Amino acid sequence: MASESSAAGPEKAPAPANQAEAFVAEHGLSLAAQAQDEDSKALMLESRYGPVYVESGATIPGTKATVTVQDKQTVKITVGQDSTTLKLGS
Repeated sequence: MASESSAAGPEKAPAPANQAEAFVAEHGLSLAAQAQDEDSKALMLESRYGPVYVESGATIPGTKATVTVQDKQTVKITVGQDSTTLKLGS
């Protein structure tokens, strides 16, 4: 059985309003731990693919998302111009 397509072509899903929020949801990210010394701040994020270790200000490996520490309980995830925050343990 052949299906009919509209003259305008297939409909595309609308782009998410916030790319960072969409990235966090897609990867199931949460902030699991944070450690810091005088020179660096290391973060452990939990994702649906397993733990991810990254330093503050670095890009999450294999992505275009950057993570920066806001304070002892919060980090900011940035994708392009969009950002969202993750709180420790949530």
